[in-house]
Amino acid sequence: MNIKLTKDAILEALANSQGNISKVRRHLEAHGIKAEWHTVEKAIHRWKETEAKYKDEKETLLDLAEDGLLQAVINKEAWAIKYSLSTKGRARGYETIPTIKIDSTDPLNINITGDTMTAEQLEDSSMVEIPDYGEITESE
Repeated sequence: MNIKLTKDAILEALANSQGNISKVRRHLEAHGIKAEWHTVEKAIHRWKETEAKYKDEKETLLDLAEDGLLQAVINKEAWAIKYSLSTKGRARGYETIPTIKIDSTDPLNINITGDTMTAEQLEDSSMVEIPDYGEITESE
């Protein structure tokens, strides 16, 4: 017997799901509500309350991941320290990947931070697209 997906059923299933739709679907199924993954996803986004709960659950997962990362840093695990510095420590200069920043007030002012790159490396980088406007002569 299939029972209709209701807002209350979705809200209950979302609790402690960490935003995992398969987990929500399994909870619903355990309570007699059979629905395909995509049907559950559509139902989550049908109501503002369920969508907000879904977003909150996804944020909870990130909080748990950050707690784990923090504990690894406290335990002085090198991978965690390196990862933390290269992501959250970027503003302090801990960058492992060059970042290209274009000044919105002066689009010709391009700042490259991070490791030093030669002009040749910059041209070969998959992160940068340099258009070829052809050769410019002095008469132009």
